[in-house]
Amino acid sequence: MKKNDHSETLKSLVSHNIRQFRIDSGLSQTELAKKVGISLPYLIAIESGIKWPSSATLAALAYSLGLEPYVLLLLEGMSSKEIKKFMVKLEKDILAVAGKSLKQLDNIVKKGGTEKK
Repeated sequence: MKKNDHSETLKSLVSHNIRQFRIDSGLSQTELAKKVGISLPYLIAIESGIKWPSSATLAALAYSLGLEPYVLLLLEGMSSKEIKKFMVKLEKDILAVAGKSLKQLDNIVKKGGTEKK
């Protein structure tokens, strides 16, 4: 598992939620970009998962949509099919990290058990 796998999963979730909440709010991309004070191409890139917004831009997007910023990190805006796909990916990521940690711990224990005191 690569380091960027987690950030890509998070970026996908956030970009999806921004787009979905924008649509649910009845705002066009142009209207939201104007409210937030960012360019339309930048908003399109954020919603497409190409760009990751700064924390200030993320907060501005959330507030412009009438949300607290943390809401953009929740799975609630996703369809059940998307949630299932996300959860499968998240489970794989967690298992990979846990497996790696257990291997490291096992190696430490094995080395510790053979060292002379």
